[in-house]
Amino acid sequence: MTFGHRPDQSGPVSAAMVENLFLGSDAANYDRYRPYFHPLVFARVAQVTSTARFSHALDIGCGTGQSTQALAGVADVVVGVDASAPMLSRTRQRGLSCVRASAEALPLTSDTFDLVSIGLAFHWFDRPAALREARRVLRGNGWLVIFNSWFTGTMRGRDDFPTWQQEYLQRYPTPPRHVEPLGDDAFAEAGFRDVVSQRFEHEHEFTLETLIGYLMTQTNVTAAVASGSHSSESIYRWMATTLEPFFTSGNATFVYVGSLAVYQASR
Repeated sequence: MTFGHRPDQSGPVSAAMVENLFLGSDAANYDRYRPYFHPLVFARVAQVTSTARFSHALDIGCGTGQSTQALAGVADVVVGVDASAPMLSRTRQRGLSCVRASAEALPLTSDTFDLVSIGLAFHWFDRPAALREARRVLRGNGWLVIFNSWFTGTMRGRDDFPTWQQEYLQRYPTPPRHVEPLGDDAFAEAGFRDVVSQRFEHEHEFTLETLIGYLMTQTNVTAAVASGSHSSESIYRWMATTLEPFFTSGNATFVYVGSLAVYQASR
């Protein structure tokens, strides 16, 4: 099995080129506008691993704690890890335990967790280093779960929305991230064997306001603003003007595609 990310991106990217733009992002808006689909993922994990409940679980790249909250539904003790202090402040507001650290240098004891989860974040990491750290903190037969989800530009009932999506991507290109597939040999070298790889879909309903709010949290927008080529105000105005025709009948439903890969410690 290989594990990659968005199907519309390909080609190797050097570690020096990748900057995790979520470290400086607006945690409040991220928490407010990002779809909460994560329980779907962990329900599938419970099925794949035949484990209704885990003892200790770690959520690497936990962000504002959406994934950590869902993980707490299948684990007795849950710890979130993220490098962004603003993101972690939101995790703590949920009443969840978390630690500020990078995925490549976890300040956690070895052989502690039964499950390690990395959601919507693996492509920002030095992936071999993150895998080694995940294996170090896992117990002998522990599980590693890596999942992602992306906005496809598919709107129920409107076949013309992909045209808008393409213009959006042209105006605000996706910034570099590690999207090239990481093969079985990399996981085996870190001490994992592959168990299953699945694709899934989920839907989310937006108003015009919440869709714009969601899109404004994407790194496409963050990168455009950081480069100085656009202001957040101009991007917001463009979105409000061009998206309004799609919301003449009220709320709209959009399709997300996700990937889930499950590995087990092999030694």
